[in-house]
Amino acid sequence: MIQVTHSFKNSQLILLNLILIAGYFILMGFLGISVTKDFLFSTTDSVTYLNVTNWFSGLSDFGHARIRPILYPLILLIFYKGFGSFGIWGLQFLCWLLSINLVFITISKWTGRQVYGFIGAGLMALNFTFFFLTFHALTEVLTVFLLSILIYFITVKIDRVRDFGFFQGCLLILVLLTILKPLFYPVVLFLLLVIFPVYYLKKKFLNPRNLLVSLLILTPLVLQIGLMKIKYDSLNVSNIGSNTFRDYFYADGLHILKNISYEDALKLAQQETPDERLKNILANKALFMGLYFVNLKSNIASEPIILNVPYPHKTLHWITFVGNRIVFFLHLLFLIPVLLTLIRTYRNKQFDHFIFLSVVATLLYIILITSGISFWQGDRLVLPALPLWITLYLLVFNYWHSRMSG
Repeated sequence: MIQVTHSFKNSQLILLNLILIAGYFILMGFLGISVTKDFLFSTTDSVTYLNVTNWFSGLSDFGHARIRPILYPLILLIFYKGFGSFGIWGLQFLCWLLSINLVFITISKWTGRQVYGFIGAGLMALNFTFFFLTFHALTEVLTVFLLSILIYFITVKIDRVRDFGFFQGCLLILVLLTILKPLFYPVVLFLLLVIFPVYYLKKKFLNPRNLLVSLLILTPLVLQIGLMKIKYDSLNVSNIGSNTFRDYFYADGLHILKNISYEDALKLAQQETPDERLKNILANKALFMGLYFVNLKSNIASEPIILNVPYPHKTLHWITFVGNRIVFFLHLLFLIPVLLTLIRTYRNKQFDHFIFLSVVATLLYIILITSGISFWQGDRLVLPALPLWITLYLLVFNYWHSRMSG
């Protein structure tokens, strides 16, 4: 892996950030965007996060803690309750800016070419959904930031992959991601149940200090599961996944199967038991499989509904919609090259590249695949994959281009 020089980091990062900050505020001014409470909480989902925050602070007996894990409501408690609308917007603006910086550095380090870093940074900055989400009290911007930290952390620590500190660092970031978006929970379980016993369950790692640090890292996750158990008698991180599956994917299938309105199908879906739903799905596999792939394509190639209100702009909307369709075809185009790169790096014992690309690809496909159980969300569902696909595809392109030209 080629390292970026100190002078390169200073000069190029200064230039990059000047462009990013100027572009952000020029676009903000051009669109006439104001940071207000009404804008921050203009979506239904953002209100549910605020409800959990109010429940934490004792201002309300009602909350959505069943479907909203604790991290983002706690962030709202600190930054919104403490500093108002500008507090949460300011945090998310910094997350936007730092995410692009981290992806720029990550790509530059792996490829050894700053031009790839600038391409990656440009693709992130020109995603107008990512820009608009900094003004909404939603989790996507923070998720992108944590994923950007994860791939940066792996990049700078890859030569210490056998150290327990590397495992703990990855675990910490993924625990935070899990109590932000529960779809990362299976990754945490895989780390704990497979990676830890196979690679890190060694006597030298099992000292009191490492055990204490590991317990502290897992504490937020334990608290989240404990909250679900005490309040809802559920040993899970959140019910958002099962509720989404039932109320969107399954209800949509019933709507078609029984030729009833979606609203009636939703009521029926909520009355059925999990066993009844499973039996119905297995009896109509072709229909539900078809719905899944329709949703998957629709979410990846979706229109950017977050750009519609309250500052609609037809040109930005069209650019983002076309961009999303192009990215959909990129996902298809890169499926085979990604697989071939993983095989080749493993066979050539390029284990640093193999580990990094495996992690990025796994997280990317988890985000894309799980999006297929929902709809009506525009490109929000796949937006967190932004730093992952940009990094993965540029690295794969560079890998094969360097070999064909060398």
